[in-house]
Amino acid sequence: MIEWLQNQVQALNFLWQNPGVLFIALLILIPLYWVQGKLVRRVLTTSQRAQFGGVVQPAGEAKRIHDIGIGVQTILVLKPVKSGLFGIVLAMGFFGALAAFMWCVVLQEVEGQTPENYFAFAVGIGFVLLGVWTLFGLLTRIELDDYQIVHKRFG
Repeated sequence: MIEWLQNQVQALNFLWQNPGVLFIALLILIPLYWVQGKLVRRVLTTSQRAQFGGVVQPAGEAKRIHDIGIGVQTILVLKPVKSGLFGIVLAMGFFGALAAFMWCVVLQEVEGQTPENYFAFAVGIGFVLLGVWTLFGLLTRIELDDYQIVHKRFG
């Protein structure tokens, strides 16, 4: 810990003695800090708004055959809260590639296998399955008609 602190003090001392290097470092770091702050604020605002997806957005209308089989009734359909579909697919691709790499390259060698190799393969498969489960969760909806409220899953 003390060695790390000494290295940091030496780096700060170097920057203080070389103002040109300090200026270039600040010229790079300040815009990066500003962009990072802007991105974090945008993500936080978007995630806060997404939590109220079914509350502040009006329900859609759909037609459905009446329960007794005669006539058509109008129902209201609430979709689930908006989610990051792109992020889910990206995570599934990343962890699927991890599992495929572990299966096709690392686990094909008989010698030198460690529990970490099998654990990494299991983690990749687990996250892909969680992604599929999350994608199926996006297909849920709530239907409101004259008599009941129905929570439908998977279609």
